[in-house]
Amino acid sequence: MIRSMTGFARSERHGDWGTLVWELRTVNHRYLDISLRLPEGFSVYETAIRARLQKSLQRGRVDVWLRFQAVEGGGLRLNRDLAEELQTIYSELLQCWNLREMALNPLDALRWPGLVQSAGTDSAVLEEEVLSLLDSTIAELQATREREGAALAQMLLSRVDAIGEQTRALRAHLPELEEAVRNRLQARLADLAIQV
Repeated sequence: MIRSMTGFARSERHGDWGTLVWELRTVNHRYLDISLRLPEGFSVYETAIRARLQKSLQRGRVDVWLRFQAVEGGGLRLNRDLAEELQTIYSELLQCWNLREMALNPLDALRWPGLVQSAGTDSAVLEEEVLSLLDSTIAELQATREREGAALAQMLLSRVDAIGEQTRALRAHLPELEEAVRNRLQARLADLAIQV
């Protein structure tokens, strides 16, 4: 199956957690070059997203956008598991470097991706929705590229057929063309008055 290198796909899904929108755009490129833009807090899914894209797309420049609009009025909640893990790592780092106990600035910790989440969103459910919607968007992109590839193949085949028709027409006139060229050369040689 011939696939075009250019393509576009957009998928949208609504749920209790809000609205997810994936947009994928591909253009020709020698290698696989993925440009990924994710909303705040979604970088934890980046490895899984890249793995799915690399599995389906072998080459090309791929621009990937994920947009997320949380449901209104959900509020925010602290991801306690991640907060405790960060505190453990912070304590280990202090011991490793033989530093005295320093207070971890909570405002600095809030910058860590995924520490604060929408209160109405279960991260496991959201991750499943993000990845399943990505899979369907990739499938739509591949279908778009295949349709465009089929159109390109049809156009190329029609051009090859036209070239074939022109070649057959020229072959039919080849004896006449050879005779015309021979006559022209003989006329020029006669004008030069040289024995060849």
